[in-house]
Amino acid sequence: MAIALSKVFDKANLSICLFLFILFAPYLIGAQSQTPSITDISEAYWQFFNFQLDSTRIALASLPNLPETFHLDILLTSTQAILRDDATACTTCNDQENRLLEKLSKFENEFATSDFNYLKAEIRLQWALIKLKNNEELAAFWNLKQAYSIATSNVSNYPEHLPTVRTLGLMHVLLGAFPEKYKWILPLFGMEANISQGLRQIDKAQNDRGFASVESSLILALIHTYWLSDPGRAVEILKPLRQKQQLLVCDYVLSLALMKDARSEEALSIINETATSHTQPFAIPQFYYLLGEIYLQKGQFEASIANYRLFIRQYEGNNLKKDSYYKMGVSQTLMNNVSAARQNFEKSASLAWAEIEADKNARYAVENEQITCAALYKMRYATDGGYYEKALKARHSIDPTTLNAHDRCEYHYRTARLHHKMDRLEAAKAAYQKAIDTQLQNDWYFAPNAALQLAGMFYDDNQLDNAKTFLKRINEYDGYPYQGSISQQAAALGKKLAIAD
Repeated sequence: MAIALSKVFDKANLSICLFLFILFAPYLIGAQSQTPSITDISEAYWQFFNFQLDSTRIALASLPNLPETFHLDILLTSTQAILRDDATACTTCNDQENRLLEKLSKFENEFATSDFNYLKAEIRLQWALIKLKNNEELAAFWNLKQAYSIATSNVSNYPEHLPTVRTLGLMHVLLGAFPEKYKWILPLFGMEANISQGLRQIDKAQNDRGFASVESSLILALIHTYWLSDPGRAVEILKPLRQKQQLLVCDYVLSLALMKDARSEEALSIINETATSHTQPFAIPQFYYLLGEIYLQKGQFEASIANYRLFIRQYEGNNLKKDSYYKMGVSQTLMNNVSAARQNFEKSASLAWAEIEADKNARYAVENEQITCAALYKMRYATDGGYYEKALKARHSIDPTTLNAHDRCEYHYRTARLHHKMDRLEAAKAAYQKAIDTQLQNDWYFAPNAALQLAGMFYDDNQLDNAKTFLKRINEYDGYPYQGSISQQAAALGKKLAIAD
């Protein structure tokens, strides 16, 4: 079961998963709560969701002991634990969980039973994810089981307690991502995997009032972006929300969704607006990382390097730094600054920390790849960002007959991705097939992702047998970059095919 849990919460998406649970859990617990301090509580939450964490901690100390304030303590403590993505994170994890559980036990007779149970489930759930992040899989699974049991009982007894409904729905979605070969184990532990039910529960929670509805929208947007591979739907959810709420996390998640949807120019506009409309816009230093990505896609390499450097300087953790140095090296290479590129590649290689997929892929690239065709990289990044004219220009400058085997396979794959993004579907299918046909080694990711894309396209065309054929072909490859996210998307598509049969 621990192995299955690791596969579900692959490090590629773990940071998003943690963001989803910790930052976007219910905002004000008791919708019926009316207290004189509600304005102060709302202000403290506003500070938290704008990532003013020190101010939140100060405000929290002066607030009364209510379910809402206890929940804020959980959020703040969890977030600070997540941000410490270093070797010391494990040492305080259990102490923090035990402190919160012990503190909560003192209010069992003061808080409403529904709120008390909800808070207990939240502690267990959030620390399940923290433990998983710290590679404590068995302990994480036990926490998850406890959270599920508490939430299920609370929803049974209090079916209109929407915060718990939302949390249980979230667990149903995440458990729905378990590999099929492990699904039979879940009922033995009293758990159910059901993505459709989970989405309905989260949608129901949107009927909650005020900020609680906001979090439900954010949760749905993240699920569509990272679990259902539908970032366009996430953007549809978030844009109206952003017009109503000036929250830094909303701007960040919308930027993520837009970039995932190959709309980086729109994301850039959002980030630029954020920089002028928030007092501390880069309290989330990952904004700098996103800017580095966007400018790399645009071919503005000096601006890309500058923002990666700002991210490295501002972010106190370790995640994404290996990738940032690698992409600074790529940018320097594409500017023909060979010496500077080598220094950044060497710095990337020297960093041992590689716990998330971006950093693992950077490690693979530094160890195994050489940039022998600069135009291929320009084509790749421009396509990812939705800068299709730039991508076409780079493609037209390439003579595929002069490329080595790896680059020729990549050329067909990049051509397919560009056609696909531009809705040239038949041309995309042909190019994906060429990528599969020309792949010579199992550890290149071009063929498995080409097979995934073809399976999805045939599913959309209602050619289910062809979709299944290409979905199975993904299993022919192993040990390639992005394997975790490709496998996760393949599992999600497999569920759709099973329903369609």
